[in-house]
Amino acid sequence: MARWTRECRWPCIGCYCGRGQTHCGDGRALHRQLSRRACEFGLAIAAKAPAPPLGWRGDDPWPLVEESKLALDKFTSNKQVELKFGGRRSDRYDHLLAQVFVVGNDKPIWLQEELVSEGLARVYSLSDNRACIGALLAREREARAKHLGVWGSSAYRIESADNVERLGRLTQSSQLVEGKVAKVEEGGGRIYLNFADDWRSDFTISIERKDVQAFAASGIDLKGLAGKHVRMRGWIEWRNGPMVAATHPEQLELLPAATPAL
Repeated sequence: MARWTRECRWPCIGCYCGRGQTHCGDGRALHRQLSRRACEFGLAIAAKAPAPPLGWRGDDPWPLVEESKLALDKFTSNKQVELKFGGRRSDRYDHLLAQVFVVGNDKPIWLQEELVSEGLARVYSLSDNRACIGALLAREREARAKHLGVWGSSAYRIESADNVERLGRLTQSSQLVEGKVAKVEEGGGRIYLNFADDWRSDFTISIERKDVQAFAASGIDLKGLAGKHVRMRGWIEWRNGPMVAATHPEQLELLPAATPAL
């Protein structure tokens, strides 16, 4: 059975840890053997590995998927791992939402940090599981500046909020989008960051009023963002144009004016 302990060495996440032997599945999931059964937990928490868009039927390998699998295998195959939790512990599919640490060496390896640092995953967070995201965003900025992995591939480029046609083709996918907020509006219990004059067709960021305080606590004045350049990460839906729902401040980065996409 798994062994659990309160003696965690990582202050940004919770103190319950599980250990187990691993074998590699693919770049988005890791299989962990506990007693006689295998538990699957997604790496969607904190880091999203390369993957083709939903519905993609191409014959050629999608860029960097294989490299991500190989990296995951290198770090974890037949290794001991610890799982650490910093929020909600499972998703609706009963996959564990955990930070993964490979142990048994002189220094534990934080798996999400390694994948993000090598450009083999992008930072991804949930409103109720945000532990360590600040540290991972710093590693992502370093990898992006060096054009490592996904940051050197056009398949994973940061999208422009002005290119509504392309964003429309990217609905039902997780993307990074940046641009200048044209105006801020309120209605129906939400705040809307619109990126053009016509809210019926432009790219929009939607924030529920109940989440506004979390942004304010992180120093983001949502109502004061008109004219500001921002970068948004999240799942694109089509609602009067492409839209992303922002539920927590780690999704939204404030940028210097006219920052070029990297």
